[in-house]
Amino acid sequence: MEIFEKNGLYYGKIVKLLLDPADSLCTNCKGDLKNKPVLGMVILKGLKNTGTVDKKLGTEYDSGTIMDAREGETYQCKAWVKDDVLTMRGFVGISLLGRSSNWMRLKK
Repeated sequence: MEIFEKNGLYYGKIVKLLLDPADSLCTNCKGDLKNKPVLGMVILKGLKNTGTVDKKLGTEYDSGTIMDAREGETYQCKAWVKDDVLTMRGFVGISLLGRSSNWMRLKK
């Protein structure tokens, strides 16, 4: 996943597939993304820095969406960045109804 900033908002694009073939298609996606290549797909959209810092998790980002390319479902999301760890939380409705995962920064 490559995270990039555009007009003050943050987005994430799939740049490498580790478990699936590079030519995988998003068969469960809806709308314009249905049957499009997963590689290169922007699945994280519109996160913005809230200016809040959590002592444990780091700088908070909110008001975005994230799509699960395997299921084709889109969820609201929040994220926190501390050092080389991005903690991502996808949820429906309120953040208590969701799941979190940690992503590690790849050092080139």
